Amino acid sequence: MLLSDFDSEDEFANELCKLIRKHPGLCYSIQLEDTHILRHIIFGNLADDVYRDVYTTYNNALFDSLRLLVRYEKSLKAWCEIIKLAEDREILDTLIMDYVYPIFLVTCDLPNVFKDQLVRGCVKLASVSTGDYSYLSDTRFNWFKEMKASCAYNPFGLQLIQIVDDDLYHGDDATHFRDIHGNCMHDISQTLVAGSTQTVSPYAGLFLKTYSKSFNLENELEIIDRHRRRIQRAYLLFGDYADSLSGASLES
Repeated sequence: MLLSDFDSEDEFANELCKLIRKHPGLCYSIQLEDTHILRHIIFGNLADDVYRDVYTTYNNALFDSLRLLVRYEKSLKAWCEIIKLAEDREILDTLIMDYVYPIFLVTCDLPNVFKDQLVRGCVKLASVSTGDYSYLSDTRFNWFKEMKASCAYNPFGLQLIQIVDDDLYHGDDATHFRDIHGNCMHDISQTLVAGSTQTVSPYAGLFLKTYSKSFNLENELEIIDRHRRRIQRAYLLFGDYADSLSGASLES
């Protein structure tokens, strides 16, 4: 670490702490639009204990993923304002890489986590509701293929299949988050402070050097916010789907 603008490491740490201390107050004051989503209530008259257990497990998991996405979006919005106050480059880079970038990476993973939980939960509920418990084993399945086969007979399930396919997997924003995960965790990627270069060969004999600019946090937050709303709609629909399978829907 270069401390050329500071007389000591203590001075550097003190300046860094001044910015970090701003985060809690700013974060908890931020209000996001359309986030008043309550945990879905599971009715108490479910006859099948296994169905109730699976329903409860996935309802909690999906809600927790959604709640984390909201929490981390607020956190990143707060950091976005704080890093503008950093006047020293070393302070800025340290703040981003030690405190902002880890939250950013987890946030970008959450949409895919939610999608996988949703698909598995829908398949397991569809099978358990018919007395088939084979999907509760540890066997690996092509879960989305199974979802299309087992959930399409339910109108809410059919809607969820469409949402997963169009919004949570093939959509531009969903693809963007998968690319971030793939590049950051398994290949070479830019960060919030630096770009990245790679040599690619589009066909034999031709070699090109590509450059990707560093992530722009404000732009990424727009994508996160947009995709969060899709995830919220999917969570609400999951509750309708699970209730309809159990026969406990308020409309039944």
